[in-house]
Amino acid sequence: MMRTKRRAVSDDDYINWKKVKIMLTEAMELIDTSIEKIRKKLDENNDEEWTQVDQMIASITVNKLFSENIGPKVWNYLSRSLCNKYDCVLKERILGKVIPSLEGKKNDKSLVKEILEEWALFEIYLNNVQIMFKPADELGRLPTVSPILPWSLRARSKHNFCIRVWGKFSCEIDHLLNEMNDSSERLHEDSIKFVLFYYEMGQATTATDIHTNRSLVCVRLE
Repeated sequence: MMRTKRRAVSDDDYINWKKVKIMLTEAMELIDTSIEKIRKKLDENNDEEWTQVDQMIASITVNKLFSENIGPKVWNYLSRSLCNKYDCVLKERILGKVIPSLEGKKNDKSLVKEILEEWALFEIYLNNVQIMFKPADELGRLPTVSPILPWSLRARSKHNFCIRVWGKFSCEIDHLLNEMNDSSERLHEDSIKFVLFYYEMGQATTATDIHTNRSLVCVRLE
């Protein structure tokens, strides 16, 4: 009689997927509520929204997704789901807040400075949002989980910001930087910061070649 070889038991064998999906749905609903609280706190200066208690509840809820459902397969699933949600949150903020703020200044010579200022404001937003997505950032890049997040959420955020801003204002940015390049005047400090800003984004990620654009790498820095 042939003996069947026993398969090694892993944590994934004990996962209750129905429970996982229910917990994930509840967490996503809480994330949506929290995103609205963050918006009100930052955009409406409402300090009664997104309090420390709110932050603690949101953080604990997302952390419990991972602490109560252990295993590479389920962590892969949770990380991927949260990563997709994070991208949607970024897209909504950039298209709903950042792009409209820059629209009225796209023909202004201060556009590059305005983009840097918008990024600074966007970072404040990210600092609040990432409170909820920290587990996905940490566990989503573990070798045992698979490279769901090849780079950190911070790098992913900058990539999303740069791609969408460049996609909307590339002509204006290109024209402005070429004007500066043709000028005999020394570049303004903000313009240098802008070039380095996009260059660092390109160094942090490999999914874009924005930083190789001629106008960005040929600008006269001396």
